[in-house]
Amino acid sequence: MFALVLVAFHPLTTFLTSSLLFSLAKPFEPDAGTEYHRRLGGAFDLTGPLVNIFINIAITCIMYGIVAYFYKEKVTDRRPPFRVQPSHSMANGADFRYGICGCFEEGQTCLHGFCCGCLRAADTFSTAGVMHFWTFFFMYVVSYEIGYFMGYFILVFLDTTGLHEAWRSNGMYENVVNQAQLVGYYIVEAIFAIWAGSKRGELRRRFDGQPKTVQDCLFWWCCAPCATCQEAMQVDESSGARAECCFHLVMTGGSMPGPAVGQVVVGQVVVGSVVQVQQPVRVNNNFVKS
Repeated sequence: MFALVLVAFHPLTTFLTSSLLFSLAKPFEPDAGTEYHRRLGGAFDLTGPLVNIFINIAITCIMYGIVAYFYKEKVTDRRPPFRVQPSHSMANGADFRYGICGCFEEGQTCLHGFCCGCLRAADTFSTAGVMHFWTFFFMYVVSYEIGYFMGYFILVFLDTTGLHEAWRSNGMYENVVNQAQLVGYYIVEAIFAIWAGSKRGELRRRFDGQPKTVQDCLFWWCCAPCATCQEAMQVDESSGARAECCFHLVMTGGSMPGPAVGQVVVGQVVVGSVVQVQQPVRVNNNFVKS
């Protein structure tokens, strides 16, 4: 049931739905060569497509925002304080504990990363203290929506060159439309990937590592779900809590919920017995005994 809800609320689903409704309300005239725009007095009328964009963004933010609200309440807000385990530290040139394709090693995380990446990534960065949950969520969703509509504006530009008539006469117009939509999408996603890659670099710093700017941006541009899963598994294992379906937070036992920030933890002294001192871990830049 949860998977069906995610599919129904997915940005691509709402994009297709709103486009269909808009087409029924204001049909285009393909025979007149106005598949994606129409001319008024020699000028392009962008009102319809722009309205479609804002309606689609609004629908997606509201529908997906409802799911995000419950996810944040049931998962993100119930996580223990962020902790950096020595085994997950990126000091001395270490990288993420799992490879970029390591998502297939953890089914629940893989499901979250590919079906609701905006929620999972927002949860990861919020847990690690990189940025606020809602900020990343809305940036992710809005960029996704704008990307699909950027192809329209590319077609508007190409139409000014007069090439569309040649493409249409050669039967290439449909292929050009599809390619323009893909190009538009990847242009917007490239801009978003630069920003998301910088946040990935900040996440590395939280684990005592150094940003790898080019690599981080490329991973977010070429395979955002894989990057999302890689970051999620790093944070989940280090903090000792993993998100599972549906809206369920599981304590993995690798790191029990820690004390409040700045609180000093003192172990109990047992007379006549050997006390095993465990390796300290860092809680929000304060070293404590686990």
